[in-house]
Amino acid sequence: MTPTRAREFWVDTFRLLDLSAANRDNDAVALAMEIAERFPEQAAESSYLLACAYNRVGHEEEALRALEVALDLGSCWNRSLLLWSPSLKPLQNRPRFQRILDRSKTMMEALEAGTRVGVAVFPPQAAETALAPPLLLPLHGGADIPGEHDGYWATAAGRGVLVAVAQSSQRRSSDTFWWGGPPDPFDRERSERDVQAAYEEVRARCAFDGARVALGGFSQGAVLAVTLALQNRPFAIHGFACVGPGVEPLEALMPLMEPAGARGLRGWILAGERERGLGLVTRLSDALNTHGVPCQLEVVRGIGHEFPDDFGARLQSGLHFVFG
Repeated sequence: MTPTRAREFWVDTFRLLDLSAANRDNDAVALAMEIAERFPEQAAESSYLLACAYNRVGHEEEALRALEVALDLGSCWNRSLLLWSPSLKPLQNRPRFQRILDRSKTMMEALEAGTRVGVAVFPPQAAETALAPPLLLPLHGGADIPGEHDGYWATAAGRGVLVAVAQSSQRRSSDTFWWGGPPDPFDRERSERDVQAAYEEVRARCAFDGARVALGGFSQGAVLAVTLALQNRPFAIHGFACVGPGVEPLEALMPLMEPAGARGLRGWILAGERERGLGLVTRLSDALNTHGVPCQLEVVRGIGHEFPDDFGARLQSGLHFVFG
């Protein structure tokens, strides 16, 4: 899935969520059907959206059928996603829904049995110096196809940074990956192990400056990156560069901020002005700066929860701040 296709899919998905929030459920069903037709490479995600939209208008039969047909064609979903979905909760006592859960669980287990942590490495392209390059280790979002946003992060390699995009071992659906899901924002223990495994693979393959390591991240991956950076786990982390980290609740991270600032942690955050969670992002940035962690917040006009076209130049400036 190209970055342009991915952006179009998520623009339409957020339009669908806006329609549902405005109780325009019939319009949401029409858009969900259009999404399913336009994005066959996102069959699992679009079928999930369609089932949710159908059930919100009371069409239980169509909602169940959408999930069953998707299963027949090879799509499946993480059990926690189906059980968490507010739109699907009315189906939970239906025997057919329980069978869907069971089928999906079996299929997901088979997929995850062959899934391991991956790393896409982009070596630094700048002229070689006597100094080892810094490392940027970005984490994908919570519903991403592998490689969906790698090109954005890879731009830092042209500025002398070793970039290694980590691929979670955890699946949200047969199409997409995440770092764990509801009711928690992510699976802390497994996600930390995945990030550690990605780091160890990079360390075995490439030389970099261990005193200049930053985590990156988009969306759910950004929340995980900020959390791990503040905890200084599972290895020494000296900064973060994130897109759209809507941390909620923030209270658990507050006691970690002053110790993180004392050891020199620095951060850069980018968000779109139309970001649904812009208030959460702003609150996070304000809290970090108030508690001694220097953090630059860059709000980009005209976009939502996405990467701007000029992300490479913005990332270069952000990493300059993070690495000092």
